Amino acid sequence: MTNDKYTCPRCGGGIPNDIDRGAYCGALSRLDNKTEICSACGQDEAMEDYFDGQVTDWRKQDLDTAK
Repeated sequence: MTNDKYTCPRCGGGIPNDIDRGAYCGALSRLDNKTEICSACGQDEAMEDYFDGQVTDWRKQDLDTAK
């Protein structure tokens, strides 16, 4: 995974998405309200917050093995 300002730290995809990488800003993570993530991860966090009332801390686990 590359570590540039247009790479989502949550999934490794482009910010705001892979097609329009760097064209405009992404979403803010609900974990700290300052980390920029891609649009898809922003939507995923929003849905998780809405339905579960909390957001899983993706910084402390591998998303591929999360259940």
